[in-house]
Amino acid sequence: MLRHVHHALSAMVVGCLVLLGPAAAAKAQAPKAADAMKLAIPKAEVTDRDDDETRLLKERYNAALEEWESLSALVDIGQITTADSELLSCLRRVVTAGMELYRGGADRLKLLEEYVRVAKVSADATEAAAAAGRASSHERQRVRYYRLDAELALLREKKRTL
Repeated sequence: MLRHVHHALSAMVVGCLVLLGPAAAAKAQAPKAADAMKLAIPKAEVTDRDDDETRLLKERYNAALEEWESLSALVDIGQITTADSELLSCLRRVVTAGMELYRGGADRLKLLEEYVRVAKVSADATEAAAAAGRASSHERQRVRYYRLDAELALLREKKRTL
C-alpha cells in the first residue's frame, strides 16, 4: 500500500514539474544541493592575543566564509546554480585564505576535504542539470576544473604531510 502511495506521489511531483517547467524542477532539486553545499568548517576566532598578521588572516578567512554562506543561500532559493562562477570563485577564496591561515596539517586537510566534497556536489548537480538541458558545456567544464583543482590540492597536501 505504501509503495503505491509513494509511486502515486512521485508521479504527481513529476507531473507538476513538467507543467511548471525547468525553473520549478531546478528549485525542487535545489535544497538537496544547497544542503550539501554547506561547509563543515568553523570560522576562525579572532582574539586579543593575535598579532596583526594573524588577525588579518583570520578576518580575511571569515569574510570569505561569510560570503560563501551568503552565496550558498542563493543556491537554497534557486537564484543561482551550483555552477555559478561567483560561487565557485568564492569557494576558492575560502580555501586560499584557509590554507594561508592554517599551518597545521589536520586543519588544512579538513579544509581541503571539504573543498573536494563541495566541488563534487557541484559537479554532480551540474551534470544532472546538463542531462535535463539546464546546464551548458562551459558550466560543466567550469565545475570539472574546480573539482580537479580540489582533488589535486588535497593529493598534494597529503603528500606534503607524509
